[in-house]
Amino acid sequence: MWNENAVNILSRPAANTPPGLGQGPPLSPLNLAMVHGAIYDAVNAIDGGYEPYLSGLSAPSTASQASAVAQAAYDVLYGLTPAANTLVRTRIDGMLAASLAAIDAGQARTDGIEVGADAAAAMLAAHANDGRSDSEPWAVGSGPGQWRPVAPLSINVLGQFATVTPLTLTSPDQFVTAGPLDIMSDKYVADFNEVKAWGAQSGSSRTDAQTLTAGFFTANPIPFYNTGLRGTATAQGLSTSEQARLFVQASMGSADALIGCFATKGRWNAWRPQTAIREAASDGNPLTVADPDWLSLFAPPGIRMSRPATTATRAGSGRASGTSSAPTR
Repeated sequence: MWNENAVNILSRPAANTPPGLGQGPPLSPLNLAMVHGAIYDAVNAIDGGYEPYLSGLSAPSTASQASAVAQAAYDVLYGLTPAANTLVRTRIDGMLAASLAAIDAGQARTDGIEVGADAAAAMLAAHANDGRSDSEPWAVGSGPGQWRPVAPLSINVLGQFATVTPLTLTSPDQFVTAGPLDIMSDKYVADFNEVKAWGAQSGSSRTDAQTLTAGFFTANPIPFYNTGLRGTATAQGLSTSEQARLFVQASMGSADALIGCFATKGRWNAWRPQTAIREAASDGNPLTVADPDWLSLFAPPGIRMSRPATTATRAGSGRASGTSSAPTR
Protein backbone atom coordinates (compact mmCIF):
# COMPACT_ATOMS: atom_id res chain seq x y z
CA MET A 1 0.00 0.00 0.00
CA TRP A 2 2.65 2.52 0.97
CA ASN A 3 4.66 2.02 -2.19
CA GLU A 4 1.55 2.98 -4.15
CA ASN A 5 0.88 5.88 -1.76
CA ALA A 6 4.43 7.20 -2.10
CA VAL A 7 4.49 6.90 -5.89
CA ASN A 8 1.12 8.64 -6.06
CA ILE A 9 2.22 11.51 -3.83
CA LEU A 10 5.59 12.01 -5.53
CA SER A 11 4.59 11.55 -9.17
CA ARG A 12 0.99 12.75 -9.44
CA PRO A 13 0.88 16.23 -11.05
CA ALA A 14 0.23 19.12 -8.70
CA ALA A 15 -2.66 20.31 -10.88
CA ASN A 16 -4.53 17.01 -10.55
CA THR A 17 -7.31 16.28 -8.11
CA PRO A 18 -6.20 15.09 -5.64
CA PRO A 19 -2.82 16.77 -6.06
CA GLY A 20 0.67 15.30 -5.85
CA LEU A 21 4.15 16.82 -5.88
CA GLY A 22 4.52 16.40 -9.65
CA GLN A 23 8.09 15.12 -9.43
CA GLY A 24 9.91 13.26 -12.17
CA PRO A 25 13.38 11.75 -12.35
CA PRO A 26 15.92 12.23 -10.95
CA LEU A 27 14.25 13.74 -7.87
CA SER A 28 11.31 11.35 -7.48
CA PRO A 29 13.43 8.15 -7.51
CA LEU A 30 15.72 9.65 -4.86
CA ASN A 31 12.77 10.58 -2.66
CA LEU A 32 11.10 7.21 -3.19
CA ALA A 33 14.33 5.47 -2.20
CA MET A 34 14.36 7.43 1.05
CA VAL A 35 10.79 6.35 1.78
CA HIS A 36 11.66 2.71 1.21
CA GLY A 37 14.94 3.00 3.09
CA ALA A 38 13.06 4.10 6.18
CA ILE A 39 10.43 1.39 5.73
CA TYR A 40 13.11 -1.26 5.32
CA ASP A 41 15.06 -0.20 8.41
CA ALA A 42 11.91 -0.02 10.52
CA VAL A 43 10.70 -3.48 9.49
CA ASN A 44 14.16 -4.97 9.77
CA ALA A 45 14.52 -3.59 13.30
CA ILE A 46 11.46 -5.65 14.21
CA ASP A 47 11.97 -8.76 12.11
CA GLY A 48 15.77 -8.90 11.81
CA GLY A 49 17.50 -11.19 9.34
CA TYR A 50 19.01 -8.59 7.04
CA GLU A 51 21.72 -5.98 7.31
CA PRO A 52 20.25 -2.52 8.04
CA TYR A 53 20.76 0.42 5.73
CA LEU A 54 21.27 2.86 8.61
CA SER A 55 22.29 1.16 11.84
CA GLY A 56 21.21 1.95 15.39
CA LEU A 57 17.51 1.09 15.34
CA SER A 58 15.92 -1.44 17.65
CA ALA A 59 12.36 -2.54 18.35
CA PRO A 60 10.55 -5.38 20.11
CA SER A 61 9.93 -8.39 17.89
CA THR A 62 6.26 -8.04 18.84
CA ALA A 63 5.96 -4.56 17.33
CA SER A 64 3.48 -4.14 14.50
CA GLN A 65 5.27 -4.18 11.18
CA ALA A 66 2.24 -2.62 9.49
CA SER A 67 2.26 0.42 11.78
CA ALA A 68 6.05 0.70 11.40
CA VAL A 69 5.69 0.76 7.61
CA ALA A 70 2.92 3.36 7.71
CA GLN A 71 4.69 5.70 10.12
CA ALA A 72 8.08 5.46 8.42
CA ALA A 73 6.63 6.17 4.99
CA TYR A 74 4.38 8.93 6.29
CA ASP A 75 7.14 10.77 8.13
CA VAL A 76 9.53 10.72 5.16
CA LEU A 77 6.84 11.82 2.70
CA TYR A 78 5.64 14.54 5.05
CA GLY A 79 9.21 15.72 5.60
CA LEU A 80 9.86 15.88 1.86
CA THR A 81 6.71 17.91 1.21
CA PRO A 82 7.11 21.69 1.51
CA ALA A 83 5.25 23.12 4.50
CA ALA A 84 3.37 25.49 2.21
CA ASN A 85 1.88 22.56 0.31
CA THR A 86 -0.96 21.95 2.72
CA LEU A 87 -3.09 20.08 0.18
CA VAL A 88 -0.51 17.33 -0.27
CA ARG A 89 0.30 17.19 3.42
CA THR A 90 -3.39 16.78 4.15
CA ARG A 91 -3.51 13.85 1.71
CA ILE A 92 -0.59 12.22 3.49
CA ASP A 93 -2.31 12.74 6.84
CA GLY A 94 -5.33 10.89 5.51
CA MET A 95 -3.23 8.02 4.24
CA LEU A 96 -1.65 7.52 7.65
CA ALA A 97 -4.97 7.72 9.45
CA ALA A 98 -6.45 5.07 7.15
CA SER A 99 -3.49 2.75 7.65
CA LEU A 100 -3.39 3.02 11.42
CA ALA A 101 -7.17 2.68 11.73
CA ALA A 102 -6.88 -0.81 10.23
CA ILE A 103 -4.44 -1.90 12.97
CA ASP A 104 -5.66 -2.91 16.42
CA ALA A 105 -4.76 -0.36 19.06
CA GLY A 106 -2.30 -1.55 21.65
CA GLN A 107 1.37 -1.82 22.54
CA ALA A 108 2.30 -3.56 19.29
CA ARG A 109 0.92 -0.69 17.23
CA THR A 110 2.54 1.87 19.50
CA ASP A 111 5.93 0.15 19.27
CA GLY A 112 5.64 -0.05 15.48
CA ILE A 113 4.81 3.65 15.23
CA GLU A 114 7.81 4.49 17.39
CA VAL A 115 10.36 2.54 15.34
CA GLY A 116 8.84 3.81 12.10
CA ALA A 117 9.24 7.40 13.28
CA ASP A 118 12.83 6.72 14.37
CA ALA A 119 13.70 5.17 11.00
CA ALA A 120 12.20 8.11 9.12
CA ALA A 121 14.03 10.66 11.27
CA ALA A 122 17.33 8.89 10.66
CA MET A 123 16.74 8.76 6.90
CA LEU A 124 15.75 12.43 6.63
CA ALA A 125 18.77 13.47 8.71
CA ALA A 126 21.16 11.33 6.67
CA HIS A 127 20.11 13.02 3.42
CA ALA A 128 19.39 16.52 4.71
CA ASN A 129 22.54 17.89 3.07
CA ASP A 130 22.95 15.55 0.12
CA GLY A 131 23.15 18.39 -2.40
CA ARG A 132 19.84 17.90 -4.19
CA SER A 133 18.89 21.54 -3.64
CA ASP A 134 22.24 23.00 -4.66
CA SER A 135 22.52 25.21 -7.73
CA GLU A 136 25.14 23.65 -9.98
CA PRO A 137 24.52 24.60 -13.63
CA TRP A 138 26.18 22.81 -16.49
CA ALA A 139 28.96 24.59 -18.38
CA VAL A 140 27.49 25.69 -21.71
CA GLY A 141 29.68 24.94 -24.73
CA SER A 142 29.68 26.36 -28.25
CA GLY A 143 32.02 24.12 -30.25
CA PRO A 144 31.33 20.90 -32.17
CA GLY A 145 30.11 18.15 -29.88
CA GLN A 146 29.65 20.43 -26.87
CA TRP A 147 26.40 20.65 -24.98
CA ARG A 148 24.11 23.65 -24.92
CA PRO A 149 20.48 24.00 -23.85
CA VAL A 150 17.82 22.88 -26.30
CA ALA A 151 14.40 24.46 -26.72
CA PRO A 152 11.88 24.66 -25.11
CA LEU A 153 14.19 25.23 -22.14
CA SER A 154 16.81 27.93 -22.58
CA ILE A 155 18.49 27.20 -19.25
CA ASN A 156 20.45 24.24 -18.01
CA VAL A 157 19.01 22.56 -14.95
CA LEU A 158 19.55 19.73 -12.49
CA GLY A 159 23.35 19.87 -12.61
CA GLN A 160 23.47 19.17 -8.87
CA PHE A 161 22.46 15.57 -9.46
CA ALA A 162 25.91 14.93 -10.94
CA THR A 163 27.36 15.35 -7.46
CA VAL A 164 24.47 14.59 -5.13
CA THR A 165 25.29 12.07 -2.41
CA PRO A 166 24.23 8.60 -3.61
CA LEU A 167 22.52 6.05 -1.43
CA THR A 168 24.72 2.98 -1.92
CA LEU A 169 27.42 3.96 -4.42
CA THR A 170 30.77 5.05 -3.00
CA SER A 171 30.62 8.18 -5.18
CA PRO A 172 28.41 9.52 -7.99
CA ASP A 173 31.08 8.70 -10.56
CA GLN A 174 31.95 5.23 -9.25
CA PHE A 175 31.12 3.73 -12.65
CA VAL A 176 32.67 5.46 -15.65
CA THR A 177 31.50 5.19 -19.24
CA ALA A 178 33.67 5.31 -22.35
CA GLY A 179 32.00 8.51 -23.46
CA PRO A 180 30.29 9.47 -26.72
CA LEU A 181 31.40 8.45 -30.16
CA ASP A 182 34.09 10.36 -32.03
CA ILE A 183 32.31 12.77 -34.37
CA MET A 184 34.57 11.66 -37.23
CA SER A 185 33.84 7.95 -36.78
CA ASP A 186 31.68 5.82 -39.07
CA LYS A 187 29.58 4.74 -36.09
CA TYR A 188 28.80 8.37 -35.26
CA VAL A 189 27.63 8.97 -38.82
CA ALA A 190 25.45 5.86 -38.76
CA ASP A 191 23.87 6.86 -35.43
CA PHE A 192 23.48 10.46 -36.61
CA ASN A 193 21.58 9.39 -39.73
CA GLU A 194 19.42 6.91 -37.85
CA VAL A 195 18.34 9.45 -35.24
CA LYS A 196 17.80 12.08 -37.92
CA ALA A 197 15.55 9.75 -39.95
CA TRP A 198 13.67 8.00 -37.15
CA GLY A 199 13.55 10.68 -34.47
CA ALA A 200 12.19 13.62 -36.44
CA GLN A 201 8.96 15.26 -35.33
CA SER A 202 7.70 15.29 -38.90
CA GLY A 203 8.75 13.48 -42.07
CA SER A 204 10.16 10.56 -40.11
CA SER A 205 10.65 7.06 -41.55
CA ARG A 206 9.78 5.36 -38.25
CA THR A 207 6.88 2.94 -37.97
CA ASP A 208 3.77 3.47 -35.85
CA ALA A 209 5.07 0.87 -33.43
CA GLN A 210 8.33 2.79 -33.05
CA THR A 211 6.41 5.98 -32.37
CA LEU A 212 4.38 4.24 -29.66
CA THR A 213 7.57 2.80 -28.16
CA ALA A 214 9.14 6.26 -28.08
CA GLY A 215 6.07 7.58 -26.31
CA PHE A 216 6.28 4.85 -23.70
CA PHE A 217 9.91 5.62 -22.89
CA THR A 218 9.31 9.34 -22.51
CA ALA A 219 6.73 8.78 -19.76
CA ASN A 220 7.63 9.01 -16.08
CA PRO A 221 8.98 5.49 -15.36
CA ILE A 222 8.38 5.52 -11.61
CA PRO A 223 4.66 4.60 -11.68
CA PHE A 224 5.25 1.92 -14.34
CA TYR A 225 7.98 -0.13 -12.75
CA ASN A 226 6.59 0.19 -9.25
CA THR A 227 3.25 -1.16 -10.46
CA GLY A 228 5.20 -4.15 -11.76
CA LEU A 229 7.02 -4.57 -8.45
CA ARG A 230 3.77 -4.53 -6.52
CA GLY A 231 2.38 -7.16 -8.86
CA THR A 232 5.44 -9.31 -8.32
CA ALA A 233 5.22 -8.95 -4.54
CA THR A 234 1.57 -10.00 -4.58
CA ALA A 235 2.06 -12.88 -7.02
CA GLN A 236 4.97 -14.25 -5.01
CA GLY A 237 3.17 -13.87 -1.70
CA LEU A 238 6.07 -11.94 -0.18
CA SER A 239 6.01 -11.19 3.52
CA THR A 240 6.20 -7.63 4.81
CA SER A 241 9.92 -8.06 5.45
CA GLU A 242 10.52 -9.47 1.98
CA GLN A 243 8.52 -6.71 0.36
CA ALA A 244 10.48 -4.08 2.29
CA ARG A 245 13.72 -5.57 1.00
CA LEU A 246 12.46 -5.84 -2.58
CA PHE A 247 11.33 -2.22 -2.71
CA VAL A 248 14.42 -0.77 -1.02
CA GLN A 249 16.79 -2.59 -3.36
CA ALA A 250 14.81 -1.60 -6.45
CA SER A 251 14.32 2.02 -5.42
CA MET A 252 17.87 2.63 -4.23
CA GLY A 253 19.26 0.94 -7.33
CA SER A 254 17.08 3.16 -9.51
CA ALA A 255 18.07 6.35 -7.67
CA ASP A 256 21.78 5.57 -7.76
CA ALA A 257 21.61 4.64 -11.44
CA LEU A 258 20.22 8.08 -12.18
CA ILE A 259 22.83 9.79 -10.01
CA GLY A 260 25.53 7.84 -11.86
CA CYS A 261 23.94 8.85 -15.15
CA PHE A 262 24.07 12.52 -14.19
CA ALA A 263 27.68 12.17 -13.05
CA THR A 264 28.46 10.85 -16.52
CA LYS A 265 26.65 13.80 -18.05
CA GLY A 266 28.81 16.01 -15.86
CA ARG A 267 31.99 14.39 -17.16
CA TRP A 268 31.20 14.76 -20.85
CA ASN A 269 30.18 17.91 -22.66
CA ALA A 270 28.22 16.15 -25.40
CA TRP A 271 25.51 17.84 -27.39
CA ARG A 272 22.01 16.52 -27.84
CA PRO A 273 20.83 15.11 -31.18
CA GLN A 274 18.83 18.23 -31.99
CA THR A 275 21.94 20.39 -31.63
CA ALA A 276 24.09 17.86 -33.50
CA ILE A 277 21.70 17.69 -36.46
CA ARG A 278 21.02 21.41 -36.69
CA GLU A 279 24.70 22.33 -36.44
CA ALA A 280 26.20 19.45 -38.41
CA ALA A 281 27.61 21.86 -41.00
CA SER A 282 30.16 22.98 -38.40
CA ASP A 283 31.07 19.58 -36.91
CA GLY A 284 33.98 18.95 -39.33
CA ASN A 285 32.51 15.72 -40.69
CA PRO A 286 31.50 15.96 -44.37
CA LEU A 287 29.27 12.88 -44.04
CA THR A 288 26.84 14.50 -41.60
CA VAL A 289 24.31 16.73 -43.36
CA ALA A 290 22.76 19.53 -41.34
CA ASP A 291 19.06 20.25 -41.05
CA PRO A 292 18.76 23.67 -39.32
CA ASP A 293 15.04 23.18 -38.66
CA TRP A 294 15.14 19.60 -37.32
CA LEU A 295 12.94 18.91 -34.29
CA SER A 296 12.81 15.73 -32.26
CA LEU A 297 9.52 13.85 -31.87
CA PHE A 298 9.37 14.76 -28.18
CA ALA A 299 10.82 17.96 -26.77
CA PRO A 300 14.10 17.16 -25.01
CA PRO A 301 14.69 18.31 -21.43
CA GLY A 302 17.04 21.21 -20.82
CA ILE A 303 19.88 19.07 -19.50
CA ARG A 304 22.84 17.88 -21.46
CA MET A 305 23.44 14.47 -22.88
CA SER A 306 25.76 12.23 -21.58
CA ARG A 307 31.47 12.72 -22.77
CA PRO A 308 34.38 10.96 -18.44
CA ALA A 309 37.22 13.63 -17.71
CA THR A 310 37.19 14.97 -14.17
CA THR A 311 34.14 15.49 -12.05
CA ALA A 312 34.36 16.97 -8.61
CA THR A 313 32.57 14.74 -6.15
CA ARG A 314 30.84 16.19 -3.14
CA ALA A 315 32.97 16.16 -0.03
CA GLY A 316 32.07 13.10 1.94
CA SER A 317 29.95 11.70 -0.87
CA GLY A 318 29.06 8.07 -0.69
CA ARG A 319 26.64 6.39 1.63
CA ALA A 320 24.41 8.48 3.80
CA SER A 321 26.49 7.68 6.87
CA GLY A 322 29.45 5.57 7.74
CA THR A 323 27.14 2.91 9.11
CA SER A 324 24.90 2.45 6.10
CA SER A 325 25.16 -0.19 3.44
CA ALA A 326 23.29 -2.00 0.73
CA PRO A 327 20.74 -4.31 2.30
CA THR A 328 22.11 -7.87 2.21
CA ARG A 329 21.41 -11.10 4.00
